[in-house]
Amino acid sequence: MALKYLLPLPALLFGIVLMFKGKRLPASAFLLYACGDFAGVSGWFLPQMGLFAAGHLLLVSALLYRLRLRRAADDPDTVFSVHSALLRLLPALGLILLVILVILPHTQGLMAVLVAAYSALLLLALTLGLFCRSRLLTAGFLLFVASDLMIAYGRFVASLPHSSALVCGTYVAALVLLFAAMLYNTSRPMSLR
Repeated sequence: MALKYLLPLPALLFGIVLMFKGKRLPASAFLLYACGDFAGVSGWFLPQMGLFAAGHLLLVSALLYRLRLRRAADDPDTVFSVHSALLRLLPALGLILLVILVILPHTQGLMAVLVAAYSALLLLALTLGLFCRSRLLTAGFLLFVASDLMIAYGRFVASLPHSSALVCGTYVAALVLLFAAMLYNTSRPMSLR
């Protein structure tokens, strides 16, 4: 058995733990990530991207639900300025620029549309992580973005030296941080008023 087929195990394990903890949306997201990992190590790029997109949608749904619950509590600590909001969006804007300037010119047709849609979804997840004020969520999504950017760069632009180790390292670290954030519910959302 090739070592690469072990890559789905962390996401699978995290999904099972979250399911037993009653956190169905994040658990389902991690199980989709595990399926996406299997598709990726098998060389099936489009199914991998689709499974990861579905996982991101579930995590975004979980974060939106969490934000709605926290906002309903009307916590006075959640107010912040527009200036602060713009500063928090800088990493997300950097992602958009990287995808537009570096990755998309090397794609065409349907693939360009799919990569742009996936990037927008990942941007939404990162933005929600930033607005939840959870360092674990933010760091996890930033590492996820870094991993996905390395995959896209290697696939569409040019080969990266040591890309497998870099991608796996950042991806597994992202999973660990996102799992911890989902398990321990570390976010404190902000809202504009």
